[in-house]
Amino acid sequence: MDRWRAKWLLCRAFGSTRPGCSLYWWLTAGLLGTRGAMPAKWCQWFREHVILVRRHGKLAVHDANVWVADPGFTVTAALLCRLLSDGTILLTERWPRLRPQYTPLSLSVVRERFPDMARWMKREGSRLAVLDDLPERGLGPLLQRIGARYLPRVEPKTVDAPADSVDLCLSMGALEHYSPSALSALVAEMARIVRPGGVISHIVDHRDHLWHFDPTKDCFHHLRLPDSFWQRVERNPLLYTNRLLHTDYLGMFRAAGFDVNYAGYGLHVPDTDGITRELLWGRYREASDEDLRAAVSHFVAVRR
Repeated sequence: MDRWRAKWLLCRAFGSTRPGCSLYWWLTAGLLGTRGAMPAKWCQWFREHVILVRRHGKLAVHDANVWVADPGFTVTAALLCRLLSDGTILLTERWPRLRPQYTPLSLSVVRERFPDMARWMKREGSRLAVLDDLPERGLGPLLQRIGARYLPRVEPKTVDAPADSVDLCLSMGALEHYSPSALSALVAEMARIVRPGGVISHIVDHRDHLWHFDPTKDCFHHLRLPDSFWQRVERNPLLYTNRLLHTDYLGMFRAAGFDVNYAGYGLHVPDTDGITRELLWGRYREASDEDLRAAVSHFVAVRR
């Protein structure tokens, strides 16, 4: 059995039920600490969010109200938002995944990297004082201290936030895990909650999320599988990606009322080398060259 198939079977077994997902995350993110790289990753990609939002969204970010969709297992995104902005912070998750064990690491990584961050955040070094004396045990007190509101178990149509109350909505590697219908509902919520002139900034990983485990596979291996197979894992959060391509997201954002000012994908183009169109399933054989080069996309769009 190849490694891709073995990982697929493992995730299918755990991810078929909510208790199974919780157990998997406890074993991996909790017991084994597999999400220790996330603070550094958030620091790296938060820079792209801020720079591109300023450049292509023309947004003043220092007093922006920020909504982070599905921030993951660490509080790093919330810490970075507080360093950046004096506005409100909203964190929403479909599953309660935040783990307090990563809080000391998140604080350490953010403090270590802030001297460089301060330059592109255009903040004074003294800004780091907002993280002083934060509790490292217990997520609730920390989030309360930095003024971040955390809403777990949020479905796409039920985000508890007023209309036109957010200046910036961002995510990193989250949107591809929503089914097309759920994603459409979430983007509609963004159009409701983000004010006119506000900005959304989303990094979307179109690649097969198991291909890193198996060097014999390419990054679009999941596009070789028929829809009938893929629909079997739609409700499995450990396996499911929506298989939407770069231009699918462009169309969805525009239809919801956003002008897409930036849709870059150049950084990970080498991952798509060697993709054989003839081996892809059905409609993916007819995908544009752009779609089959966009392994990871970054979209910056302004609400009309």
